Amino acid sequence: MTNKEILSIVAHIHLEWLPAQFPVKVKRLLNMLIDLEPNFQAMTYQKYAEIEDWFPSPFQIKRHFHSLEGKIIYLPEENLYVLLYNQAQRIERKKWTLAHELGHYFCGHLNQLHSGQVMDEYTNQRIEAEANRFARYLLAPPWLLAGVTGAYGYTDAMTFYALCRFLFRLSQEASYYIAVSSHNTFYHYGIKNLASHWNPLQKKYQPIIDDIIFKQLPTQSDFNSFVDAYRYEYNLISWLCTSQQIGLIHGPVSAAQILAECNTSDVAQHKGI
Repeated sequence: MTNKEILSIVAHIHLEWLPAQFPVKVKRLLNMLIDLEPNFQAMTYQKYAEIEDWFPSPFQIKRHFHSLEGKIIYLPEENLYVLLYNQAQRIERKKWTLAHELGHYFCGHLNQLHSGQVMDEYTNQRIEAEANRFARYLLAPPWLLAGVTGAYGYTDAMTFYALCRFLFRLSQEASYYIAVSSHNTFYHYGIKNLASHWNPLQKKYQPIIDDIIFKQLPTQSDFNSFVDAYRYEYNLISWLCTSQQIGLIHGPVSAAQILAECNTSDVAQHKGI
């Protein structure tokens, strides 16, 4: 799926499915999807482990699913897709996990689960990258980032980071990932081109953007001071990500993921994405 197609899907979701609120109501989107799709359900790893009669320790979750955070599995006997996620995650991290897994649905990846085909490494990396782009655009719509930053004349990564933290209420890891990745998006599409897509969303989001940003920070100097307040935090997370060599292609990596690379079964007991 192309980047333009993912942007188009996310724009439609924001215009037709979601309320004009920040942070983005990912759980509401999930519940709407469950209501619309009889073959799609969601539950926590903890609930699934209870049903299957095993203890949901981090080791066992990793052993069963190769992911401590979330996964969509297909149950062929019931013809049912189940989005599983870890209830023990921080709220911000859980939000990213749900957005990522919803990305697999909206980007059309579930057909590969249904077919039972084994994905090669290239295909797996491609669909994971697509799901993360979906999550990034859903949680911090680039049109809104372009509209706000363009109004003040700033397009640097730290500005994007500050807006992700303050306006969209995202975690440090997700905010840093989006801030750095946004450079590529804005370079490819152009700040003016993205800002032009602000118009369809402007009527819906302008009041909340005005209240949270423009009325509170009426001048460029005010906005600069606001961004500068995040400098220490941004520099710290930047150093941590660089020192850990955390890649940005496949999304933000939490400390739990780094620590979870333990000796588990090479093949997950439940196939999924």
